[in-house]
Amino acid sequence: MRWRGNAGVTWNRGRWSTTLTARYTGHRYGPTNDPSESFPGAFPIDGPRTPSFVRTDLQVSYEQPYSTDSSNWFQGTKWTLGVLNVTNEEPTFITNGSGYYDTADDLRQRFVYVQIKKSL
Repeated sequence: MRWRGNAGVTWNRGRWSTTLTARYTGHRYGPTNDPSESFPGAFPIDGPRTPSFVRTDLQVSYEQPYSTDSSNWFQGTKWTLGVLNVTNEEPTFITNGSGYYDTADDLRQRFVYVQIKKSL
């Protein structure tokens, strides 16, 4: 694997923030897909090259500010909604007779999460 990297862009406006992240993993070569002396049962459908891929993540946050009203339980709370692998790309599958997913890829497909942080 020659290249691997992350890039992100964040936009803030008042109490809102949005982050878009791209995760890139470059192509690579490996012996697992080609029959060899040490692994004669390999099934060469994919060939020796594993393709590159990009996974895109998105996160939106809202932060409730502190106020003088002590009865407001939500003051100082940050609410976050995020999605990993927004486009729901399947992980790379490598055929080697039994088949397995590429360990350099994230095996989760689309994954949605919610995070609530309370600061005192």
